[in-house]
Amino acid sequence: MTYLLIIPSIVGMFIVSEQFIYVVLGQQWTAVIPILGPLSIMMLGYPLQSLSHNIYDYLGKTKVSILLDVIALLLLAGVFYAAYSLAYLGDLTQFVYLRVAVAFFMFFVTAMFIKITLGFSLRALSIVILVPSVAALIMYAGLEFGYMSYSNTLLGLLTNVLLGSLYYGVSVTTIIYLVGKKSLIWGYWMSKISEAKGKLAPIIIDRIHLHLRKLR
Repeated sequence: MTYLLIIPSIVGMFIVSEQFIYVVLGQQWTAVIPILGPLSIMMLGYPLQSLSHNIYDYLGKTKVSILLDVIALLLLAGVFYAAYSLAYLGDLTQFVYLRVAVAFFMFFVTAMFIKITLGFSLRALSIVILVPSVAALIMYAGLEFGYMSYSNTLLGLLTNVLLGSLYYGVSVTTIIYLVGKKSLIWGYWMSKISEAKGKLAPIIIDRIHLHLRKLR
C-alpha cells in the first residue's frame, strides 16, 4: 500500500518540481529545483526499512535491525569520506546525487539482508515494486505526451497533480487486475478494489437518482 503511494510521488516530483518550488516554497528556493526530484528517490527505501525493523522487533531480534543501521551508517560515512578525499563534493548537487546513490544501493542491501535473515521473497518484492513503477511511467508518459500545464501557479500545479492522479489511478488499477490473477499479493488488492467498487457503485447510483429527482 505504501509503495502504491510513494512510487508515483517520486515520479511526480520529477515532473512538478519547478511548480512545487514556486507555489509551495517560494522563489527563494529555486536553487533546489534540480535536486528535488533526485532527493525524492530516497523515499524508496523507507517502507522496506521500517517494515523489516518492525518484524525484527516483533521477533525479538532487535540486534539485527541495529546491525542493519550500523551497516548503513558505515557505508554512508565510507562513501562520503572517499568522495571528500577525492575532492568530488564540489557543490550541493554532487552531494545530493552521492547521497541518493548511497540510499539506492542501501535499498538493495536491505532487500538482500531481509532475504537472508527473514526469508523474504525477492521475487515478491520485485512484483510489489514493478506494478506501481509501470503505472507511474504511464502517468509520466501521459503528462509528457498529452496535456501538461507549465504554469508555475497553484492552478497549474493542481492541474498536473489531478491529471497525473487520473492517469496513475486508471493504469495501476488495470495492471493490478491483470497481475492479480497470477500474484497472491496483487490478487489480495484486486479483491479489495472489487469490494470497494461493489460498495461504492450503489451509493453513486442512489446519489445520481436523487439529483435527477431534484432536477425534475
